Amino acid sequence: MALGSLWVRRDSVILLEKNDFFYQSDVVDKAGLPYDAGAARQQLLDWNVGDVMSIPEFKLKSAAFERIGDVPAAHRKNCRFVMNYYIDVTEETFEIFQNVFSEIFFSG
Repeated sequence: MALGSLWVRRDSVILLEKNDFFYQSDVVDKAGLPYDAGAARQQLLDWNVGDVMSIPEFKLKSAAFERIGDVPAAHRKNCRFVMNYYIDVTEETFEIFQNVFSEIFFSG
């Protein structure tokens, strides 16, 4: 389940929307086991729709999701959250996508 949608631009990233279903439903991991998404929900609540972030700001904001996903559990090594994204493909935005966005949010 995607947390929301981002617009990846040459020099910034914008949060376009949040997935309301993420707040209203139980979350399971890839194995189908219950996953406590409370910390991720709180992190997403602190992120405002329409926020325009520089690439360094985006790295800081999104790294929190990576830290949340790295909390150990008996039946999983880690968890990665996904975000939908829009990208105007240029050489610069593709590099940002590969080196920043895809390292943190794996989109399916």
